[in-house]
Amino acid sequence: MLLNELFDNATDYSKVSPYVYAFTVDKINYTVDFREEILPKEAREKLNRTANGIEIAFSIQTNDEHGKDFKFGITNTGNSITVFATVVTIIEEFIQTEKPEFFFFAAEEPSRRKLYDRLSKVLIRKTNYNLFHTLVNNYGKNYIFQSK
Repeated sequence: MLLNELFDNATDYSKVSPYVYAFTVDKINYTVDFREEILPKEAREKLNRTANGIEIAFSIQTNDEHGKDFKFGITNTGNSITVFATVVTIIEEFIQTEKPEFFFFAAEEPSRRKLYDRLSKVLIRKTNYNLFHTLVNNYGKNYIFQSK
């Protein structure tokens, strides 16, 4: 099976609020949060203007001794394909509804960059967006998409 086909195997998810989606894979709860943010400085310089975009954050909900805790990034759950297939589906739904000029996310962990590179290719294929800019900074590798 091709990697692109693997990204088509999403699980069920729910829209918790207009900007938050949630789903569960193997008893692990995930959220995908969308929030409007100013684009990173390097992207604004490339555009030669200030622009906002939708920042996408992926997180895992864990329970610690203090109750619920959210860890950002998707780390070592062994479910990367199902998780990212669901994330792709959620992103597609969100951007079809909201139609932002830009959206972006970051691969904070170096070990995730290859998977996020593949995720980017799938998003380009499945949406009306191009990869406008990538940059590496203190927050990881940033992927910034612009509508066609």
